[in-house]
Amino acid sequence: MGFGLQKWIYSQKPRKAFSKDRKPIGNTIQNHETKGAFKDDTIHLIGRLKEKHTETEKRRIRILNKYSGMLKAILISFAVLILLLGAINFGLNKESQEKAQVARQEMINKRIKKEEQRAFNLVLEYGQNHLRNKEYELAIKEFEQLTINNPDNIRAKEALANALYFACIEKNIECDRVLKVYDELKQIAVKEQYIQNVAAIYIHKGDFEGADIELNKLKNK
Repeated sequence: MGFGLQKWIYSQKPRKAFSKDRKPIGNTIQNHETKGAFKDDTIHLIGRLKEKHTETEKRRIRILNKYSGMLKAILISFAVLILLLGAINFGLNKESQEKAQVARQEMINKRIKKEEQRAFNLVLEYGQNHLRNKEYELAIKEFEQLTINNPDNIRAKEALANALYFACIEKNIECDRVLKVYDELKQIAVKEQYIQNVAAIYIHKGDFEGADIELNKLKNK
């Protein structure tokens, strides 16, 4: 080695290991390139995982929203069904109660009517017993009570007229009153018995003209 070459070698400054001016050789270069590629792949993979996670999360939210809406619809339908059944049940109960009330009222009315008829027959029987015993004043009182309690009952009016008739014929009392009662009866129905009794009362009073007028009504029938 010449003197000039040695001088050049010794004049060079020492270099630091792994300085950027020192290029790696062989496998070192390949390893650097491999590390860079791996780093890029890792970043790309992480990005894909994040995107997949985001998409999965969005899908999960959509599914939850869908089922949440379905659940709300089911709950609302169930609530409406309960209210509807409650209303139907209430309506049926109300209708049943009204029917029961009507039936109960009808039963009460029948019982009242039955008791009224029983009382009517009882008073009528008392009056007829007095009439058979010629207790005309007592009979008249019984039949008067019947007509007060049953003003539209023709049987009560006929019973009163009959008692007044016998009181007029046999005791000469209530003659004018009995004629009024028979006039009321003839407004309801004209019966042969009414006309005969009125004619008999006129004869009893000495009013033969009035008796003839009544008897002529029988001839014209």
